[in-house]
Amino acid sequence: MNTASNGSSGTPEELVNPEMISKLASIEEESDTVEQEILKYRTKLMTPVFEKRRQIAKETPMFWPTVFDAVDDEFASYVLPQDHPLISCINDLYVERDLSEPRTFTITFGFEENEYLEEKSLVLSKRFVYNEQDQEGSYSSEAVEILWKQGKKISHEKSSATPSFFSLFSWEGKETDVFDDGRQVAVLLADDIFPNAIQYFLQAFTDGQTDNLSDIDLLSDSDVELDHGEGGSKETSKRGSETQAGPKKKKVKADK
Repeated sequence: MNTASNGSSGTPEELVNPEMISKLASIEEESDTVEQEILKYRTKLMTPVFEKRRQIAKETPMFWPTVFDAVDDEFASYVLPQDHPLISCINDLYVERDLSEPRTFTITFGFEENEYLEEKSLVLSKRFVYNEQDQEGSYSSEAVEILWKQGKKISHEKSSATPSFFSLFSWEGKETDVFDDGRQVAVLLADDIFPNAIQYFLQAFTDGQTDNLSDIDLLSDSDVELDHGEGGSKETSKRGSETQAGPKKKKVKADK
């Protein structure tokens, strides 16, 4: 039964007039604008934190492979068995957001020397551009060529039933893409895995995947104080970007 607060009844179309819809839409636009300003502020504030973590992570053996192992099944579904040897060579992952449009971001992968990639492909960067005009929040990108050593190419062509994770670099946001889930993987990396990397890393230890935490000292990205200036209050910013929120993990604390 459809009943309005004033006692009148009817369908939603009859109860809500165009002027009311216009007002609600305007408020939604204001809300989106505020959220983007918050994201810009957070991006600016978190950049030095992530840069500091980046250096420590590079010095931590198997940091990123351990993170990927700890991520839930959603990420695992994008990784084939033949991807694992090269994923184990990842020694750097960094996400840089545009300050003017932080929903646009660049993902950079760094690799140790390995039997798969030529030296020029040991660092691979791919930019994902957010389409503000699309209500569904679509992305576009340009294909990035990977230079494989002879006979060592992992990513597969369209004829393959399941594309390699590294086919992400060929994704452009088109219907003809080899890797149909490129947007989902990029957003998962940028909004969940990258900002929450330390929680995933520590989770691997608490899950019994690794033996010892005693010698590891990593900067936590889960709690960052936001200083609102002299005399102002401080608040704690919780982990993770909220623009295209990925799966959330319960905060994991290292054993003392």
